[in-house]
Amino acid sequence: MKLDTTHEILVLGPDYGTCKQHVLRFFNKTPLVRYDAVHVRQEKSLPATDADFWPRVEAGMGKNEQALNELLGELKGYGFTALDDLRSIDQGFQSKILHTAAHLLDGFFGIDTCFYSLVHDSHRLTDEQCQEIQNNPEDYWLLYIKGVLAVKSGGKPAFLRSFEK
Repeated sequence: MKLDTTHEILVLGPDYGTCKQHVLRFFNKTPLVRYDAVHVRQEKSLPATDADFWPRVEAGMGKNEQALNELLGELKGYGFTALDDLRSIDQGFQSKILHTAAHLLDGFFGIDTCFYSLVHDSHRLTDEQCQEIQNNPEDYWLLYIKGVLAVKSGGKPAFLRSFEK
């Protein structure tokens, strides 16, 4: 069985080929997520000059926010409603929920990432970053990535969490 995960990665570069190389280098070097194969789908990738660029960026950031809200909702379900409550969090599943939420906030790329800015090491864009892209759209690309992980019989590896439906 194979587990397929998709990501949309914002990249700075003059053309698709250069941006693709940046993304492949990132996946080759990052210790955070390891796939058996990384496919950059050119037909689903687009430059910032494309009319679909901003709706896709906004949708990706929205999915990241939804994942964060789901994680925080899970923690609330376990009774963690204030920062001081976290002092009593058990090491294990609950602390891993917190860990994943922290990654979505601090810019560490993970399997739960829907949109990621390789330019800014972030899951979201500031107003200033959006303005920079709008001022220089020919320099930015949104690449559609499909990561493939072979899964042994018995299901998804326990260390992976994904919010894709």
